[in-house]
Parts: sequence; C-alpha cells; structure tokens
Amino acid sequence: LIYSKGHATALCLKLFALSISNCQQTKDDTLIARFSGKELREIFQNSNGSFYSEIKNLVQPIDSQSASILDWRIVFSDDKTERVAGINVIPSAVFENGVLTITINSLLKEEILHLKGDYTRLSLSQMFKLKSPYSIRLYEICKSYMDKRAALGDPGPEYTLTYDYHELRNTIGLSSV
Repeated sequence: LIYSKGHATALCLKLFALSISNCQQTKDDTLIARFSGKELREIFQNSNGSFYSEIKNLVQPIDSQSASILDWRIVFSDDKTERVAGINVIPSAVFENGVLTITINSLLKEEILHLKGDYTRLSLSQMFKLKSPYSIRLYEICKSYMDKRAALGDPGPEYTLTYDYHELRNTIGLSSV
C-alpha cells in the first residue's frame, strides 16, 4: 500500500495508515475502520472542537486538485500476460453522528488482515510526528527499503538509498517543474 497512488495531505496520509492498521472484518466480510470524532481529535492532537470540517475536506475536496481519502488505488500490471487491474483501496468514508466509518476494499482482505511477509509495518507514532505529506511519504519509502534490505539478509544498521532529483520528486508525489 506504500506504493499505491494518491494525492494527499499529511492528515489524509495519517488517517489512511490509521484506517488500514485498525480495520476489522465484519460478519458480512466488509473491512471497516471506525473512529469517533473524540478519538480522532485525541489521536491527531486537535483541540479545535469538532473534527467534522477536517473530515469533510478529506471526503469532499474543495477542488479537483485537493486530496481525498477516496483517491488511493493500487494498480497491478503484468505486460507478459497483458493483465492490468486497478483497485480503489477505500470505496467509502462516512462521518455521521460523530463517528467516521471508513470501508476498505474487500479485495484487499488477505493483504491487510493476513500479512505474512513482504510487507512493511509503519510506526504510527513516528509517522504522526511528521508534519508534511512529503516527509511522511519519504518515511514510508525509507522504511520499506530498510525492511526489504533486512529481509534479504542485510541487517544494517545503515542503508544507502539513492534517487536522482526527478525520480525522488516523482516518488514522493511532487510534480516535475
């Protein structure tokens, strides 16, 4: 999910990660994450009262350039078999009666609920300290690289990750100028 595509604010990235890490499977096999407005204010250290306007902006962006929690998609493609599949990670987000309910696409159930390997677990406490979407994306990418190197038998403690300027800008979501 780290390499899924989505235009996002820092709050959007944090809420996305929080939802993925806290989703539960319901009796009808739906994957949902539920948070009260009070929980969200505490988690994100927001003392401005209602969290409604923040959530509204993530569900109903102000314009087409703004981030939405519904924007994430994963694309699997295999040119050899000529197969491509696109999956929207979050098909719905509803905030009502002071509770945010985020639905995770059930096609990703195995990847999310039964993580076995080849996945990076992010530290939400570390991620939540970061302020910009670009620092969060950089954290995700670096953590993923560290985990991959460790899985390949390189225990660290130091790693070198090299990008050229344009590749790094594209990877963390900055458009080229």
